[in-house]
Amino acid sequence: MRFSLSKPSGFLPMMRSSPLLLLLSLWACDGNGNRPDDLIPAEKMADILTDIHIAEARISSLGLHSLDSSLRAYDSLQLDIWRHNKIDSSRYAKSYAYYTSNPAILADLYVQVDSNLAKRERKKNIKL
Repeated sequence: MRFSLSKPSGFLPMMRSSPLLLLLSLWACDGNGNRPDDLIPAEKMADILTDIHIAEARISSLGLHSLDSSLRAYDSLQLDIWRHNKIDSSRYAKSYAYYTSNPAILADLYVQVDSNLAKRERKKNIKL
């Protein structure tokens, strides 16, 4: 079986959550939406999500024919995002689970993500 990733045609394809993020968020979720002690602040989380969506779009645009190759490339970019923001995957997963279990907060967060992406696109500053 051959896997391929199509090129994104706009902002919405970048909004897809990767399977790894979904698994991490399910693993970190405590089931009742309690705020974690080490919650990433909303503004910083919006910046991180902006970088994640750009990373996903970059991987999609590479046209890699192997899912394994795509995941390896994405993992490398994700590690760069964690380092740049001085967080680890566990803290991100707990924060992501909290925000996704609170739709109103998540909606506000994505207003900022959308704004961040638009600003970076205008400046042609879409590098991580």
